[in-house]
Amino acid sequence: MSVACARPGCTVSTRLLRVSDAVGAGETPLMFCKQCRSVRHCSRECQASHWPKHKEQCNKMKAVRSTPLLL
Repeated sequence: MSVACARPGCTVSTRLLRVSDAVGAGETPLMFCKQCRSVRHCSRECQASHWPKHKEQCNKMKAVRSTPLLL
């Protein structure tokens, strides 16, 4: 499975099978957004560039993740 950086226009992608898989030669490890963990970026530059578009979705996802489940 190949996963691409979330910033539109970025061409970086990596193979991702399981969290325990090592990144192969020539592959860039993608980092999850620390707040919502719903998108991945290849660098801090891509994260910062994508933030204005991702901010609203991120805040919504963060709110959902922090809401306790009622059983």
